[in-house]
Amino acid sequence: MSAITDLQQLTNEQLAALAAEKVMGWRVRRETFQEDQDMHFGTGHETTFTDWVDSTGTFQMSVTDYMPCTDRNQSGRLLAKMVERGVSFLITRCVEGDPLGEDIEVSIPNHHGYCVTKSDARAETIASLLAWFAMEKQ
Repeated sequence: MSAITDLQQLTNEQLAALAAEKVMGWRVRRETFQEDQDMHFGTGHETTFTDWVDSTGTFQMSVTDYMPCTDRNQSGRLLAKMVERGVSFLITRCVEGDPLGEDIEVSIPNHHGYCVTKSDARAETIASLLAWFAMEKQ
């Protein structure tokens, strides 16, 4: 199986977690707070927050809010992060015989390129991850 096929088989949630960790360099932070008194429950209860934080521990986004496969702003940040590392992305038609399709051509320095079919947020997330994995192998 190819790297593209492997990534395409992952769920949006799995791709989001990989992108956050690999491309953005974030890690998960879970914090549990003990409430002393609660208006609704009468006694204290625990509340747990699961967030993405950067290398300094600074909050970036809630894990449940980070969905680059469906959010073009978030997938665009992934592409921008990889452009900073020298990767170029081109929206083009790189699949022969697909007159209506737009695809993402990924060009990685000192490496062969990739063509990711479609040009939606999920495709941008996959393109960013392909570039990250290829650059890590160098």
